[in-house]
Amino acid sequence: MQACIDLSLGLLVLDDSTLDKPYASQMALVSRHWSGKHHAVVQGINLISLVWTDGNACLPCDFRLYNKAQDGLDKNDHNIVEQWSKIGRKV
Repeated sequence: MQACIDLSLGLLVLDDSTLDKPYASQMALVSRHWSGKHHAVVQGINLISLVWTDGNACLPCDFRLYNKAQDGLDKNDHNIVEQWSKIGRKV
């Protein structure tokens, strides 16, 4: 897939999304996160995703499941964009 991505022709988009899990308090990865959809803190799984787009096509490049209780990293510590720039991609 890396050969398909020419960053000079598109953009990298970094997004964090909360997958609501209101009835799954004992499920792995479920914790409390801010939800833009609900404009409140909710129970759910937080997904950090990096996609490339040129306005017509959209390709997923990378993702992380945010789980500070397990890995000790906050959302910014995952450094997805930095890792992509280290492997030769201009950001």
